[in-house]
Amino acid sequence: MANVDAKLNVKVFDNKLKVIANFIPAQGDGQNMSVEDVLSTLESMGIRTGINNDVIQNMCKSSRPLINVVLAEAILPQVGDKARIEPYLRVPSSNLHFL
Repeated sequence: MANVDAKLNVKVFDNKLKVIANFIPAQGDGQNMSVEDVLSTLESMGIRTGINNDVIQNMCKSSRPLINVVLAEAILPQVGDKARIEPYLRVPSSNLHFL
């Protein structure tokens, strides 16, 4: 068996909302890929949030090739409460002067 280092092919999809990778583990005495290697690759691509750390750890431990592994996904905005103003002081209206 040939000695081949682990390989990771990373692509950004869905209008930069998802990072998907194909992983080929090391063969023979080839160098394995560490979680730090994967995180460094994502960092170099400008990806810092939404990273699936558990998925990356499991991928790096795998001895089988994996395809379409979701390494990171954007955290989409969610509908929240309507904005409101909560006064902390009660000021009599006679003390208010507008310019």
